[in-house]
Amino acid sequence: MYRAHRPTLRKGLDYRAEPRISVSTPDPFGRSPVPGHGTPSAPEQEDSTMTKTKQTKTARVRAMLRRPKGATIEAICKATGWQPHSARAALSVLRKAGAEIERRPAQTAGAAATYHLAAEPETR
Repeated sequence: MYRAHRPTLRKGLDYRAEPRISVSTPDPFGRSPVPGHGTPSAPEQEDSTMTKTKQTKTARVRAMLRRPKGATIEAICKATGWQPHSARAALSVLRKAGAEIERRPAQTAGAAATYHLAAEPETR
């Protein structure tokens, strides 16, 4: 049988396998031989006192609706990067979650209606 396409295998060695990296010997400079497993540099280290909550797009929409002037669909789209149908769907999801959202018609002709958060949903 002709096997020119595959290198000759020695007993116990598989040339197709990934090379083994010894993790038992530490590097004198503190680097890890495995990428992403070394000691993190100063900017990557997490400080427990500086934890920041992740701000979601729906949280941003809630904040916009809490403002005294409210928010228009166009403003929500600009702040979140959503299309108008997605912004309206987010308002529907907030309503289903128990939030009271009121729609105020535009004061002038040609202006967009604004949406306001009248009451937050009750949390358990």
